[in-house]
This record gives sequence, C-alpha cells and structure tokens, in this order.
Amino acid sequence: MRERIPSLLTVFGLAIVLVIALVAASEAAPLFEEKRLTASDAQLYDRFGWDVAVSGDTAVVGAISGGAGGSEAGAAYVLKRNQGGADNWGEFKKLTAADAQVDDRFGASVAISGDTIVVGAWRETDAGKKAGAAYLFQRDEGGTDNWGEVKKLTPSDVEAFDRIGWSGGVAVSGDIAVVGAWGEDGGGDPNPEFGAVYVFQRNNGGANNWGEVKKLTASDAEAEDRFGRSVAVSGDTIVVVASGEDAAYVFQRDEGGTDNWGEVKKLTASDAEAGDGFGPVAVSGDIAVLGAGGDDDRGAQAGAAYVFRRDEGGTDNWGEVKKLIAFDTEAFDRFGNSVAASGDIAVVGARREDAEGEDAGAAYVFERDEGGADNWGEVTKVTASDTDAYANMGTGVGVSGDTAVVGAPGENGSIGAAYVFGATAPTA
Repeated sequence: MRERIPSLLTVFGLAIVLVIALVAASEAAPLFEEKRLTASDAQLYDRFGWDVAVSGDTAVVGAISGGAGGSEAGAAYVLKRNQGGADNWGEFKKLTAADAQVDDRFGASVAISGDTIVVGAWRETDAGKKAGAAYLFQRDEGGTDNWGEVKKLTPSDVEAFDRIGWSGGVAVSGDIAVVGAWGEDGGGDPNPEFGAVYVFQRNNGGANNWGEVKKLTASDAEAEDRFGRSVAVSGDTIVVVASGEDAAYVFQRDEGGTDNWGEVKKLTASDAEAGDGFGPVAVSGDIAVLGAGGDDDRGAQAGAAYVFRRDEGGTDNWGEVKKLIAFDTEAFDRFGNSVAASGDIAVVGARREDAEGEDAGAAYVFERDEGGADNWGEVTKVTASDTDAYANMGTGVGVSGDTAVVGAPGENGSIGAAYVFGATAPTA
C-alpha cells in the first residue's frame, strides 16, 4: 500500500496538469472592438452596413440607400487599416456606379478578394425592371491605390426581375467573380424564379476583361427554387443557395471538362424542415458554412448554421460536420441570417438578438478544433460598445484572418455603422 500511494498521487497530479493544459489549449484568443466605422457623408436611412466584406487590410461596406443618383441609388465604402493612423481603419474611397440611378440599391451585396471588389445593385434597370447588375472595381484602376470601376457585369441573357446582385448575391476569389440571379425564369418558362448563377473570369475576351464563362443552374431545377439567392466562391469551388429548395449546390472547376464548372454535390441539412430558410453561404478552402435563420430548435426563427467539409464521408464528398447554435440563441434571434468563413474561423450573424436591446443584434465566432479535434466550437460573442435597439447588428458579417467586420444598418436611426473586431486589445 505504501508503494502505491505515491504512484496514485503522481497519476492524479499528472491528470490535473493535463486537464489544465487542455483547457488552456482550447481557449481561443478573444476578439476586441477595434473601430466603429461610419460613412464620411452619412445621412439618415443610408443603412450603412447592410453588407460587409473584408480581405486582409481592406474592408468594403455597402449602404443601400446612400450615394449619388438620387434616393436609394446606393453606395459602397472602402476602408483600410492604417488609414489615418497606425492600426486605424479609415475611409479610403466611396464607390458608386458610373450609371447610378434612383433606387438601384447599389451596395446590397459586396465582396472583396485582394485587389478586386464586386458590388451588387439588384434593382438596376438597364435590362428591365429589377433586372439588376453587378459592378467590378480594381485597386490602381485610374491611379495608384484608386479603386476604379472596370466592368459592369450583366449576363448575356439578363431580363427583367432577374434580381442580379441581391444581398449575398455576389462573390469573388482571385480571377473569378460570381453573381446570382435568383429571379431568372428558366429560359422563358411561365413559372418564374428558377434562378441561375453566372461565372465571370478575368482575361476572358481580352486582357483584364471580365467575361462570362458559364451559366450555372441546378441539376434538379424547379420553379420557385430561387437558385442564386446567395453565392460564394473560394479557389476552384463555388457554392450556390437555392432558398426555395432549402438546399445548396457545390460546383467545381474542371468537373465535366477543362475549365468547366460542374455540379458535384447538393447540400441539405441533416435535420432539414420546411421553413428553415437556407439563405446565406460562405466558403473557404475545404469548408462551407450555410445559415438557416428560420431553424426552430431553440424556438421559432431562432436560427442555426451548418458546417460542411470536403472529404467528409468520402473523397471529394461534401458532408455535414456540425450544426452551429449559439449558447444563448432564443426565438426570433435569426441566428444564421449572415455567415462568413476564413480558414478555421466562421462568423455567424444574428440581427434580431436582443440582449443589448430589442433587435440590437450580435455576431458569434466559431473556430475549428475548439472543444475537440475538428469540432467547431463557439469562442466568443461580439456586440458593439454602443449598440442600440433596432441596430440589427449582424445583418452582414465578414472575416479575414483574425479580423471580423460586422454591419449594423439600423444603428442610429438607420444611418448605419459597421464594427471591426480583432485580436488587438483596446488601450486605456
């Protein structure tokens, strides 16, 4: 017995050390509010923060009711880290369409990848009422570090009510831009809203021209599927949501031929129910995140999000690995109304979360390996220091590395704001 007691104490002590080490290893770095972003020419009802995106040290924020051209023409704002001071996020450029008109809603959707920004304007009317369009801007176009418009993206068969550039309906990665047209009518079929998605590629049709290379439709397309309600692209992978089908479709480059974008998988939730409301989508490498703001596990329209991974369930298969629900999700939070992904980080918006006031909103950060190998665990909830009721924070979210941007278009009487969160703690 005397010989066994030290052995047991040693084992017990080692177990305590191991538990402490595991807990410490699982604690992800918190995110701090680094900057409140507003437009330099902010006006009432601009709804700055309707959609947001970030790539490295550059963020873009949509304001669907601001801009030139009249009421609700829309605008988008480019903001840069270190603009106006070290680590400051300052406004660098206001983007508006060259052909801006009243009620275009330019800025309803925004996307950025490196030196390229795409902005959607779903009510643009050149091809008919609510046909929509997307606009592509490049850094250094028109001067060093200037973000100049280089192309208006309109599909070859665009028609009235296609709604190109709806919220969540544009995406860009490298030399590929994707625009959704959820109102597209299936080639003249009398039943509307089949939906379609169009892929544009740089240097197609001329040097630095962004030409249309593929029209994507679902293999099982039906009326009112609204395919293209939300789109995402990362490298050789495009994911498209069909909100009326409560499903998403994965397309890969070179599937079915060189440079062809072919469908490889239809994604549905393991516990899908009518009204779950698959809407926003994000993809980063081998991970896709889909929001379902109508999921009712925690109450009516409490919401959820789903993580899918390539090679889950087989080589090149996209399988569900985790259903995300925030620790404090309640009825009508609409958790999952916006999603973003970057590497091992996913951000999920809940625009009607009310801990800080009715519909003040919030966003939640999840990380791979948090709580176990390959588990996606919640690491932090972010709210703004000055959040008000009806701010709808989390209407748009973006993430790049350890920087997250969260839009609050209802803030301050719908003037709107966006908030940058990062690993840098505020100084006293």
